Amino acid sequence: MEAVDGVDAVERGGGEDLEGAERELLAARDLAPDEPGVRYNLGKIYELTKRDAESVAEYERFIRLSPDDARGNNIRARLGLWYENHDRLDEANARLATSASP
Repeated sequence: MEAVDGVDAVERGGGEDLEGAERELLAARDLAPDEPGVRYNLGKIYELTKRDAESVAEYERFIRLSPDDARGNNIRARLGLWYENHDRLDEANARLATSASP
């Protein structure tokens, strides 16, 4: 495995081998379940492959593990919109409020 956080797995081949990247990231998650980069990249793959529930779960875990990560505000905003689109308004408001925080 080239990178514990799976960045190489997602970026390899311009994202064309998502199945291979997912396999590598799942193996990385088994080795380092609290590595935020693994969770972020799994969320990204699940989002690209339209697996919303899995994507949301991985992104939520990413935010819990790394609340100050620079990618967090973008993810919070996207999660807020997803929750809003699925009539989960309390969660949407919470996520959108935290994405606007400095």
